[in-house]
Amino acid sequence: MIKFLFSVAILTEKHLSPNTFQKMRVSYVAQVYSRTVGSGIETMVAKGKLGVEALATADHILEIDRLFDSFNGDAVNANSKKVLKHPLKDGSAHMEYWPSAIQKIKDHKFMKGQEKVHAPSQMGWQASIKAIMMLWDSVKGIGFKCFNPRHSNQDPLENLFNVIRQNCGSNHYPNSEQFISALKTEVTNGLLSCKK
Repeated sequence: MIKFLFSVAILTEKHLSPNTFQKMRVSYVAQVYSRTVGSGIETMVAKGKLGVEALATADHILEIDRLFDSFNGDAVNANSKKVLKHPLKDGSAHMEYWPSAIQKIKDHKFMKGQEKVHAPSQMGWQASIKAIMMLWDSVKGIGFKCFNPRHSNQDPLENLFNVIRQNCGSNHYPNSEQFISALKTEVTNGLLSCKK
């Protein structure tokens, strides 16, 4: 299995045995939980190179890929074959997909040793799906014809906090004074920089 995973061009040792900082890289997660990897596992099962039990892994990977797609739709992807990457609008696949995704997420079972536990991500995904459905209802109610889910994620905020941490000497827990000072520095730098 490991040899196969490395043969998929996007996977490296960093994906399979990440260090502390690499574990925080969303791009690595998105590459592991991709249609390429899920379909590759299905192909290996079909060829008899992996046991049928690997299909559960492939199914899980493909489900996470669909979730990522459904939250990253925008006009740039409007012609993509992956319909969940399209903008959200009346009749789009999102509104049919999300309720079934909530149920699948509820049905996930996580084990810690012999004990069943609820992963925080289960509740987070369910809340996020319900929130974006409510957001769509709200913006549709004021006249929006479509909505790009990608524009409602927290990446810009995470990037800002990353820059603030860098301005604090990689201090992951700045006090309020350090935080405000770093924020002012970043805003000033942003206003003074020339973007082409």
